[in-house]
Amino acid sequence: MTLLDVDYSRSLTELEAAVLPSRIRYMFYETLTEQAGLDGLCGFLGVSPQPAIAPPDTTAALPIPTRIKRDLRQALEPVYAAMRARFGADLPGDMAVRTHRAAGR
Repeated sequence: MTLLDVDYSRSLTELEAAVLPSRIRYMFYETLTEQAGLDGLCGFLGVSPQPAIAPPDTTAALPIPTRIKRDLRQALEPVYAAMRARFGADLPGDMAVRTHRAAGR
């Protein structure tokens, strides 16, 4: 199974059909690396607050060739569109920008 085989919309729909809404909390990596986001998760889980861990520095990452970026955006656009439709303004800011760029907006 690859990333392109995953149907996030179906997975979320099936989760919501099987689990009470009060027991589900959707969060994003970008939010969990911020103290407020992690505090919210800890509160939801009923555990003691934990210190947030800074995300790794990805600025030194190797550049991705333009053709590969284009192909990935095209292949993942249905996922981005579904997540925009489901989460709207709750998407992290840079994710919303990336998904809008991927859609050519």
